[in-house]
Amino acid sequence: MSLVVLEDICLAYGKKTILDGFGLRIAEADRIGLVGANGSGKTSLLRLISNTTVPDRGVVRCAKDVRVGYLPQDIAIESQDTLENFVLRSVPGRDALGAALEAAEKRLEDCSRKEDVEGTMEVATELADLHEQK
Repeated sequence: MSLVVLEDICLAYGKKTILDGFGLRIAEADRIGLVGANGSGKTSLLRLISNTTVPDRGVVRCAKDVRVGYLPQDIAIESQDTLENFVLRSVPGRDALGAALEAAEKRLEDCSRKEDVEGTMEVATELADLHEQK
């Protein structure tokens, strides 16, 4: 089964043709690396696959549950931010998981202060479950 299919793709910027009659199928087990000279169409291909560019001709299809991630060449990262944090912010559900983890850690701290062994075990189990969901 193909996860991504490009058929008869044509793409031009002004008078410069980037892709002409291009086709590609990416199967479930495929791992792809794009290598090429500057201006050879690598970024254009990724933009087509991620649906951020529409081809002049042809069809781009992705399987129902396929998620395509694309990190543009020119990105705005705040100077105090790390690349790791920038990438992690794109993970779906990360904020909710982080909030649940913080709440569970606070409950664990509260239980520890009260010497509440039963409550501590309950929160520790909850924390373990949160870490397994990653």
